[in-house]
Amino acid sequence: MGELISRTTSDILLDMLIEQNGKPLSGEEAALRLGLSRVSVWKAVQKLRGEGYDIEGGKNRGYVLKSSSDVLNAFFIEKNLSGLAKSVCGGKIEVFKTIDSTNTEAKRRLNSCSNSELLHGTLLFAEHQSAGRGRFSRNFYSPEGAGLYFSLIFSPSIRVKDNREAPDPSLYTAISAVVICRCLQELGFAPKIKWVNDIYLNGKKICGILSEGIIDMETSSVQAVIIGIGLNVKDSNFPPELKNKAGSLFSETLSLSGKAGIPFKEVSSFSRNALASSIISRLIEALYGLHSQSKLMEEYKSLSLLTGKKVMVLPFAGSPYEALVLGISDLGHLIMETKDGKKNELVSGEVSLEFEA
Repeated sequence: MGELISRTTSDILLDMLIEQNGKPLSGEEAALRLGLSRVSVWKAVQKLRGEGYDIEGGKNRGYVLKSSSDVLNAFFIEKNLSGLAKSVCGGKIEVFKTIDSTNTEAKRRLNSCSNSELLHGTLLFAEHQSAGRGRFSRNFYSPEGAGLYFSLIFSPSIRVKDNREAPDPSLYTAISAVVICRCLQELGFAPKIKWVNDIYLNGKKICGILSEGIIDMETSSVQAVIIGIGLNVKDSNFPPELKNKAGSLFSETLSLSGKAGIPFKEVSSFSRNALASSIISRLIEALYGLHSQSKLMEEYKSLSLLTGKKVMVLPFAGSPYEALVLGISDLGHLIMETKDGKKNELVSGEVSLEFEA
């Protein structure tokens, strides 16, 4: 009950405005439903405006939440989830104004919980991460209001009722990448996947995925997987070292030219909440086995940015070496041919298209 009590008047008013779907909500009706004075309602509206919500209206006109409001909101995200995703994640979505890292917070919760299955379906979002993480403990730049930064706690031991065959946890990263690409393709974008966990658009990285498993040491089984996703949505002032490498869905030049497939006028009304709901709905369906693993992996292969290209392999141990990428296996391994004509599969590690690396 503590969570319900802690909800502020402005939180509840925001839910009411969202439910109106663009229709005006009169101050009188809001006051009646909240059991407050109209002045208190006006103050709550002012508070929401201060948080970045675009609310039109005033005296005798009713209040309307404009579609251009693009502040992440748990109620809005949950409202647009598919039936299955809502049954898994409903009531378990949280949005932080700022946090060190959503993956780190997910780990903290799993470490302090005796039964990881209780946290199954938990979704943690952040408007800003002060210590966003990528693979190999690298930083992930996460400026406020510019992206989708979130983590899903998923327990593979929980199976669907109709006993569909759920995918192998070792493929969660690949499956997440395909799901995100599908959602972006629906918006008119043409993303590519750079093995193993990055999504590229127009030659720049726009998304990183970090999957971390929590292992039961006694049984050696995967108790839970944290799937962390960082997607750059809006153009932001990337630091100098990232300017040439990182991009976003809506960079100014792409929006103005319409190259991304989305007319410029639609960019202002784009909703990060709606995109989040779309990604999560499909991700839950895929993790529950509603999409065939083989089909997802075929798509992963076809979206590969590296197939047919020469890369520099950066192994965990040993010296970097050049190789030609031939494709990706059903298990998500990178199939390569080295200079001496030998074929091998890279199970984990990193490859670079930059030969000065």
